[in-house]
Amino acid sequence: MDFAQVDTLLAEWGEPPYRRRQVYEAAARGLAEGYDEMTALPLALRRRLEQAEPLRELQTAEVQRSADGTIKARLQTRDACRLARFHIPHFAVGHKAAGAVVSAD
Repeated sequence: MDFAQVDTLLAEWGEPPYRRRQVYEAAARGLAEGYDEMTALPLALRRRLEQAEPLRELQTAEVQRSADGTIKARLQTRDACRLARFHIPHFAVGHKAAGAVVSAD
């Protein structure tokens, strides 16, 4: 989410200044997963914000899993930038660990 864009939208929509603080607190400190969890905001405002400035930028487009436990997730931003995330398990004697890689297409 672009907090500056949210500020602009709230001002354009005539929302009181404290709404910005409510959104920021819920997103940054409360770690809300979506506007629907921001119950301090009116439902109509939550829906409007979700349409205009989605809270989460990345969407999972596809997930692939291999037999060795490797997981590849294809992600995409709102502006169509594609990313891939790889979770690669590593098994050593007596230890279990994993590495992760993120790359852009």
